Amino acid sequence: MLLGATDGLIQPLFKRMKIYNIYLFVIILDIIQVISYSLSMYDMVVFTYVILSIFTLQAITFEISRIHTVDFMKNEIDIKDYLMLRSFFVSAAIIGGAVTAMIFDYLGIRLLNMLIFLAVLGIFAVFIEYKLYKKFKIAFANLQFDS
Repeated sequence: MLLGATDGLIQPLFKRMKIYNIYLFVIILDIIQVISYSLSMYDMVVFTYVILSIFTLQAITFEISRIHTVDFMKNEIDIKDYLMLRSFFVSAAIIGGAVTAMIFDYLGIRLLNMLIFLAVLGIFAVFIEYKLYKKFKIAFANLQFDS
């Protein structure tokens, strides 16, 4: 909770940051998250605290990137549609994750196997995030160059 309470302190630090740098920070957090899965084999308490800290930082970063994305694309998208679509995907991810966890638990799949599966998905996500990072960087450079 203490880390989550820093939201109000962290967001102003990102106010002037370019959106593509925020996505680069997200990529770094995701890589740290995938690497942190190895902690589950050594100490579950440390793993739990590390993963919860990473999730909290990712949530804060997600909100910051949402604000920057809305500002960056306000002339190209309808804000209401964007926010509804974003809410749909966040809800679907939370529900999908909870249902998947219940199914894995019911089937007796070990935590290590699940973390390996998540690591593979995480590595795939990092590649997609990097493509998004490059697109934002190019778009922002073109926007700066045109001005």
